[in-house]
Amino acid sequence: MSTAAIIDLAHGLELSVVSEGVETARQLSAAAKLGSDRVQGFYLCRTLLIDEFDQRILEPAGRTPVRLPLVEAPALPRQRH
Repeated sequence: MSTAAIIDLAHGLELSVVSEGVETARQLSAAAKLGSDRVQGFYLCRTLLIDEFDQRILEPAGRTPVRLPLVEAPALPRQRH
């Protein structure tokens, strides 16, 4: 199935389409031509550290950052071969 068909299918289901991994102007243009509703990727913004995210996204929107405690995932049991 082509990208255009997937986007058309999503829109037919009244879903919004996000093109992820956009790293070049050419990819941005292609996403727009194919009908993506939103794009995400390094072309628009590099990965932000959490404090940068707070300053650029949350604070200008008048939101207060919420910090959850980090919880380590339990170790998976080793499988015997």
